[in-house]
Amino acid sequence: IRVCEAWRENPDALITGSRRFTGNVPWRSQAGNKITRFVFSASTGVKVYDTQTGLRAFAVKLAPTMLGLKGNRYEYEINQLLYCTRHKIPIHEVPIETVYLKENESSHFRSFVDSARIYKVIGLFVSSSVICFLVDAGLGTGLEYVLRVATPLPPPRAVFFASLAGRVVGVLLNYLLNRKVVFESSRRGSFLRYLLVALPVFGAYYLLMYVLNILLSIPYWIAVIPAQLVFYPINFLLQRKFVFAEK
Repeated sequence: IRVCEAWRENPDALITGSRRFTGNVPWRSQAGNKITRFVFSASTGVKVYDTQTGLRAFAVKLAPTMLGLKGNRYEYEINQLLYCTRHKIPIHEVPIETVYLKENESSHFRSFVDSARIYKVIGLFVSSSVICFLVDAGLGTGLEYVLRVATPLPPPRAVFFASLAGRVVGVLLNYLLNRKVVFESSRRGSFLRYLLVALPVFGAYYLLMYVLNILLSIPYWIAVIPAQLVFYPINFLLQRKFVFAEK
């Protein structure tokens, strides 16, 4: 009843009955939900306390879309949440009581198989960043080695051109994948906004690489890892909030 009442007040939102996981909760359920909660939040930037609750309410107009989402078992719940985060559908949680009978022995959840299905879906959601990370870091590392060994360029310039080449290829690939796969955006002018984000991010990225590689003498292939790990989350957040955000 509380879920229905919350939907009446927020008819454009997805309302979920959110368990608090207090009391006598089996350890596998407690641990599984904590891990999934963390992975989902880290991947999407959206905090959902109970990602696997089956008690949900949404508008009838969304029924055709929800029926078209992929997933036959527990990954369906994650797919639904991912769809809402992509399309800016608010997710409102209503606290409900957590009830497990006889250590949840009637559950059909298969710890390994169904967890793998869930994390596979989340992994696909952020796979574009992983792919571009590897392309950017790999190309930059290889080119830096070639420029340093085969050309008379001083180290700062070699680092600059290697970082620039990796960034250009990574930026274009990242834009195409994020526009088509991750954010599914059709908003006009997104590439210009992407460049406005990418240029200052590259400047900060090069400065960090200069400090790590030139000033601290850390090998390029090692320095590129923390540099990428610092700036890819920043880049992802800027894309989500500015580049591909719906009007």
